[in-house]
Amino acid sequence: MDPKDLEGLSPEIIERFRTAVELGKWPDGTQLTAAQKQTCMQAVIMFDYHNKEDGQRVGDITAAGCESKPAPEEQIATLKWADEDKKGQ
Repeated sequence: MDPKDLEGLSPEIIERFRTAVELGKWPDGTQLTAAQKQTCMQAVIMFDYHNKEDGQRVGDITAAGCESKPAPEEQIATLKWADEDKKGQ
């Protein structure tokens, strides 16, 4: 996709593309084809690249707060194989 293809697209249209890709369908309920999904994703990515700052673009994972955090102790459980219980009998 050429950046010139985006010249006539408003932020509202790009937001519709973004929503269509997220839901897999157009606002009228029609499913997106694979080609439409690919084109919409490309348009959203290119629009963001040319119109938004780093950290605000689609797919950017460098924003603060996106770092992995360890699970609280109470959520950690030891997994056991089902036949481990039989071995102890």
